Amino acid sequence: MAGSPTSNPRVNIQLLPAALVDAFEDRRCIIFGQTGPGGAAVSEALNINLHTATDAEIQALFGTSDLYWKILAWRNGAQVSDGGIVPTLDVISVAPAGGAVAAASTITFAGAATAAGSYTVSIVDEKEFTVIVPVANGDADTVVAAAVNAAINLLTDAPFSSSVLLGVVTITADDVGTLGNDYGVRVTGVVTNQTAVLTAFTGGVTDPVLTSVLDAIDGRRYTGAQWPESWVVTTIADEFAARFNVANDILDGVVFQGSTDTFANNTALVAPLNNQALVIMGNNISATALDKGPSILQPADWVASFFMAVRDKRLSTGALIADLIVAQNAPQDALGGPALASLPYFNTPLTDTPVTGSVNLYNSTEQIELENDGFTSFGVNTVGNAMLMGPVVTTWTTDAAGNANASFHYLNYVDTGSVCREIFFRTLKAVFSQHRLTEGNIVEGRAMTNELGIKGELLNIYRVLANNALTQAGSDAEAFFNTNTTVVVSLADRTVTINGPLPIVTQLGTINYNLSLAFTVGQTGTQITL
Repeated sequence: MAGSPTSNPRVNIQLLPAALVDAFEDRRCIIFGQTGPGGAAVSEALNINLHTATDAEIQALFGTSDLYWKILAWRNGAQVSDGGIVPTLDVISVAPAGGAVAAASTITFAGAATAAGSYTVSIVDEKEFTVIVPVANGDADTVVAAAVNAAINLLTDAPFSSSVLLGVVTITADDVGTLGNDYGVRVTGVVTNQTAVLTAFTGGVTDPVLTSVLDAIDGRRYTGAQWPESWVVTTIADEFAARFNVANDILDGVVFQGSTDTFANNTALVAPLNNQALVIMGNNISATALDKGPSILQPADWVASFFMAVRDKRLSTGALIADLIVAQNAPQDALGGPALASLPYFNTPLTDTPVTGSVNLYNSTEQIELENDGFTSFGVNTVGNAMLMGPVVTTWTTDAAGNANASFHYLNYVDTGSVCREIFFRTLKAVFSQHRLTEGNIVEGRAMTNELGIKGELLNIYRVLANNALTQAGSDAEAFFNTNTTVVVSLADRTVTINGPLPIVTQLGTINYNLSLAFTVGQTGTQITL
């Protein structure tokens, strides 16, 4: 509507937006896996926003086998049920290969019980799939085997099935292919005059051909990706390594894969990988008479999915994370956001993981060596009542020249650097979205910048990072950053070239304290008595 021509003085006021910059993108994860029996998902298609899906919707897409349980582990780690801010979850499932065979395990009972007792049988996940079967005096092996089989088949949504023939219970993975080879089984309990003998899950062969499994995520950023333990990891690891420093975009993220094996085999596994975008985590394998498979009786991939969710929950601005961390007297760390990138991941509570005695796990010397080699382990706390994450490392150990280099070894270093880069990138994009470039002075009231203007904005960003505990704070740190950051302006090709340091905050990992006895308070020299 036009104003009155007789309205004087004429006043024109334009309402301009505030200078606000959303410099940190929401976190998004993806899980890869194989479609289980009964699942209707289209092979290699992208299924988005499953963090909001119901259990029934997830089962309809993927069945109730390995992939379903990895999704549930992620949802538990992301605390989807708390109704707060959570990262986003997408899933790509692949149809099983034709002719693939499922892995299987057997429990063979022999002898007739001469006293009452019971067996506790745990399969795949000790917390989810454990049955206790009473044995009466006089029960034959065939009776006990039938009872164990019946109890197993009453389990809800188990990723396996059970059958019985005489005194032998055969447990078969629902997923065909090699996925079930990483499952475990454990029997505890003693029944007089009766024995139980286990065989490990084995025999799973022929995985899907992954011809175009990554096509659906082209150009789409994922801050975390979980890849099945039994699938060759180079396919996804090479993709995410290439995303680490892309031009004019932020696409970096980290791949998580589980691995349960001996100390020697896991050391050999990570040795050739050297990838800052890849975390392989797990623990020891058991091979005793009544314990076959992961020493922590839960697939390492499920733990990896849980932790991946915890990581991105911590990095989600405003998320409630007080029970995902153990920081004392740090109220600002109870809410998620970019500042959490520098908070150590070790001692993260693994509340979904069954508690296991430390005697079965890697010892302290092995844990340190694996950490140095680029393998992440997790285990039980000192009092034996909870499972905790150890130091989380990537497989990166050397630079391109083969020199030992810790720059991207710890995941916290990678995440801190990534968060800082993202904030620099998005802020510079927003601030200088339509600016003139000059080597001279800036004309007031005009969208212009020069070397000093850019250095000033860089210092402003640095102070934001420092206030979020990502970079080192204080006048000395700011002076170091400012003095050693160079800005070169080239008007002819419209280019600004910036070089400089990023003094990040790291993590408190070791405390060395030489504590000497003293018998006289206040005396610091050698005490001489006659």
